[in-house]
Amino acid sequence: MRKEALEERISDVVRILASRQRCQGYVTLKLKKILPQLRRAIEKIEEGTYGLCDDCDGKIPAKRLNAVPGATRCVACQNSKEVCA
Repeated sequence: MRKEALEERISDVVRILASRQRCQGYVTLKLKKILPQLRRAIEKIEEGTYGLCDDCDGKIPAKRLNAVPGATRCVACQNSKEVCA
């Protein structure tokens, strides 16, 4: 995933939130979860660590990154984080 593609995705989310009336749950999800994940992914591109898990430093499969471009954890670490949350 290119940095420009992630920045474009952030712009899309912001534009959607600004242009359409959405339920509060949707807005909260986008603002508190999705946008920070996309911004962290951009940081990881700049650091040269995009595609590596923030928790275990393992490789995040390309298939996961294509499905969830803002993914900063491998599936195992993400599942562990969600179970504990």
